[in-house]
Amino acid sequence: MLSARQYRKLAKAYRAQAAAPGLASNKATLLKNISRSLSALASQLEMLAVTTTRSRRHRAGPGHDRADSCSDQAADQHPKHDAPSGFSFM
Repeated sequence: MLSARQYRKLAKAYRAQAAAPGLASNKATLLKNISRSLSALASQLEMLAVTTTRSRRHRAGPGHDRADSCSDQAADQHPKHDAPSGFSFM
């Protein structure tokens, strides 16, 4: 599965295609909608990463040390998610 950053990059590319001069309005609308959908998916993946990190920290309990927190924050910046079984991307 792609990362949130990669989905945002794709969204930007679709948004740029939608702005191309001479493009039929219905095609531009479709490209903008795809861009919005990809941006929304990126946001959902970022929220999932935050929720997952919080859940891990909660389970770790009071002994969870600060060094681990720093590495968790770094991991949050580049989350990697697996697609649910039966789903594939590209």
